[in-house]
Amino acid sequence: MTRVAFINPNSTIAMTTSCARSFTAQLPGHYTVEAITNHQAPAAIQGPEDGDAAVPGVLDIISDGNFDAYVIACFDDTGLAEARALTQKPVIGIGQASFHLAALSAARFSVLTTLAVSVPVIAKNIRAQGFGLICDGVYASGIPVLNLETAPENRAKSSHRICTKWP
Repeated sequence: MTRVAFINPNSTIAMTTSCARSFTAQLPGHYTVEAITNHQAPAAIQGPEDGDAAVPGVLDIISDGNFDAYVIACFDDTGLAEARALTQKPVIGIGQASFHLAALSAARFSVLTTLAVSVPVIAKNIRAQGFGLICDGVYASGIPVLNLETAPENRAKSSHRICTKWP
């Protein structure tokens, strides 16, 4: 049985539970998933300061864990490079996984994220991970991260907001 740590870099337990449930539903039966909340982090990761504040907790979880693989469940791939330097086990961020899926599914793609403060972080990841030539841009919906969980009626409205293209 393959043990996977599904790490939510932010400290919102409800988000950990919700995201892990969706993740687990997509896996075949020979995986066990442990959903882990980073209690040393902000409630939401929205921009570089929040991401930087969350990295030590993510690394503590990985260094303390005895898992076969790790998923960093934040679209900005919080602490991904540092986590990979800490363990020889597979580590993937959901941002990077999404970029790969988009690249395999279409010739070009764009990213819709939450707030404008997250755009530079995600744009930097896209370039660093080799997707810069096929990504047309990263756009902000103006919906805060936690509102995706607590105010689902706002999700439908986000597609009607004006988005900002990254430079």
